[in-house]
Amino acid sequence: MPLPVFDRQSSERAAPAAVARADGGHRPLVLVADDNADMLAYVERLLSVQYRVALAKDGVEALEQAKLARPDLILTDVMMPRMSGSELLKAVREHEELRDIPVVFLTAKAGTEARVESLEAGANDYIPKPFDEQEILARVGNLVRLRAQERELIGLQREKMTRFMPAQLADVIFSDRADAVLASHRAEITVVFIDLRGFTSFAETAEPEDVMAVLQDYQTEMGRLITEHHGVIERFSGDAIMIFFNDPVPVPNHAEQAVRLAIAMRSAVERLRHKWRQQGSELGAGIGVATGYATLGLVGFEQRKDYAAIGAVTNLAARLCGEARHGQILISERVRHFVKDLVFAESVGALTLKGFQKPVAAYNVAGLREQRPATRKEPAKRRKKK
Repeated sequence: MPLPVFDRQSSERAAPAAVARADGGHRPLVLVADDNADMLAYVERLLSVQYRVALAKDGVEALEQAKLARPDLILTDVMMPRMSGSELLKAVREHEELRDIPVVFLTAKAGTEARVESLEAGANDYIPKPFDEQEILARVGNLVRLRAQERELIGLQREKMTRFMPAQLADVIFSDRADAVLASHRAEITVVFIDLRGFTSFAETAEPEDVMAVLQDYQTEMGRLITEHHGVIERFSGDAIMIFFNDPVPVPNHAEQAVRLAIAMRSAVERLRHKWRQQGSELGAGIGVATGYATLGLVGFEQRKDYAAIGAVTNLAARLCGEARHGQILISERVRHFVKDLVFAESVGALTLKGFQKPVAAYNVAGLREQRPATRKEPAKRRKKK
């Protein structure tokens, strides 16, 4: 069918409006790239009944708009100035956040050979010109629905996985960084260990239902705080919890963030302790924090794998936790160096810790340094006129 002819200037003026519509609404967004303004106007009119539409006059402009708007599908001509459709496709596939977007070639080059070349290049579909309106609507619709279904499935799988692993790790697994991050690697992390004081004797004498209730209260509250502070729970082990920061997701000032978490956990345990005491349970909690390098990655066997941190830093945090009395947050010398302007830390001397040949200097975190308000100068008194 012959293509309708639209005024070139009016078509080019329509492009900014189409891009503006990409910022809002719930309909899928289709990015159309073509150096023919009449074709742009025609395809926009055809698709805008069902989709939001963004327009680009060449591959360079299309790539920039794709980075900004994250379209659900890219429909592109092959022969364009500055950047062709094939070059646009390559750039999209090489971009970490764009590579999953379906790309459809819309081109005058027909035949089986052209179709095969397009699919081998990585395009999701190929529509030769002149095209049937119903055909292009059907092909675009199928690819948009398929991508929406894939997103929904990934979302459901991620939600299920977060019940059994840190949310940050689930995000990495569903990203293009999964292979690099999950492989064994070395990183500086800050480790927080917390466990309950008096829990062993409590568990030996209390009913199993009461023990489970205490653990649920404790783990629920600690889990909430850990999530708020962007920590990664390596494992729950009864009343002991190990958390680390700065992997797999980088955390700026991870030692400070870990100490802030430790202080928040100490306050939460105090609140829980009042409730437990009313129920006849005398429990408390000690916390240890250490910063250092560890090897991180997957451990386990084929049917069960965990993401773990291995190194002296994890052992140090655990030993400091073991030495801490209820209400104490014992930190290493390295942690103290990073948080000296954040907290008041009291020396508890050099501790002899299992697994460490030399005594280890440790400090108890008394609390955050209070921000003193600026002194306010009294306004000068005005002299009375005589």
